[in-house]
Amino acid sequence: MKKEITIVFLVLMIFTFSNIVVANENESDSVNINMSLYLDEYIETMGDVNWYLGETSHHDHHNAEIIYGEEKNWNIAYANCPFSVTIAGNNPKGDNFPRFVREEVDENGSGIGRWDSLETLLNPKIIINNEKISPLGFYGKNASEFPISYDFKEAPHNGQVKLSIKARVNLTTGALPRRKTEIDPRYIWKDSADAGTYKAKLKVTLCAL
Repeated sequence: MKKEITIVFLVLMIFTFSNIVVANENESDSVNINMSLYLDEYIETMGDVNWYLGETSHHDHHNAEIIYGEEKNWNIAYANCPFSVTIAGNNPKGDNFPRFVREEVDENGSGIGRWDSLETLLNPKIIINNEKISPLGFYGKNASEFPISYDFKEAPHNGQVKLSIKARVNLTTGALPRRKTEIDPRYIWKDSADAGTYKAKLKVTLCAL
């Protein structure tokens, strides 16, 4: 009888253990592996360009030989992050702003250390995400007010940064010479801008925020 009880007990233990094994086969758990990486900020500008604004005309309806430089557009940079843009400039005279100047020369074409300058008004605009931003307002600013800076706190989502800029040179105020002849023996060299090529330079810098 004792032997029979032992056998029945062993059968019950095997049955119970089998149920536990079956139950364990249905149990599960999981773990999430949260992956990430950092895409580094990247900015790349186009190569240097030359911009010829044209020449003055004596047959203009204005009182001065103004040059209204044709508005120029360049896809100036790629950027994948918010950025600041700084527009600075200089000229051959050594001014730290982009005013057009030319050194006066002698009969041999050698510079004599005096510089004629033309009043210069610049109006740059930056286009990103199909939005045009005018950091200097509608009319722009005189060259002497440069450098200027502006922050773009939203990244250009297609990466493209476009620069549009218009220049007006030799404006009515302080224009040299004026369209109508002005003969005045009191004039000194500063009162007349010699004919020739005047130069200035802009530098556009983008920096990740």
